Amino acid sequence: MVAFIATELTVEYPLIRLRVVAKRNVWLSAVLISVYGFGVTATSFVLPDYLTRVQGLRDLQIGDVLNWIALPQFIFVPLAALLLRRIDARVLVAFGFALIAYASWRNTGPTHDWAGGDFLPSQIVGAVGLAFGITALIVLAS
Repeated sequence: MVAFIATELTVEYPLIRLRVVAKRNVWLSAVLISVYGFGVTATSFVLPDYLTRVQGLRDLQIGDVLNWIALPQFIFVPLAALLLRRIDARVLVAFGFALIAYASWRNTGPTHDWAGGDFLPSQIVGAVGLAFGITALIVLAS
């Protein structure tokens, strides 16, 4: 790893321009995208796993539950794009991440009695957060 980094910093045409990674916008965007990835894990892995193991739902039934994460994004991604013309991308990233955190917090106490509909409020809030977060992150990273 040390030899690779040393070579990349000294050759005329490096495979990866490591000096670009040192720029604030690049590493900050990478960190924020990683945080966003952790937020998406709650909806893409944890919730389906719970519904499979605890509730015993099949794949098609889980898909019906997860539609409430995907469908609102058809509305909120274009809305976020319009808002980015008037509002700083950092504000929308913070807003989106706050909504993702709130939605995740709402899902911290499920019991065996929870069913698919019990996740609906947190899914809609999470969907709005995911839409605002990723749309603003794309603008911020560019």
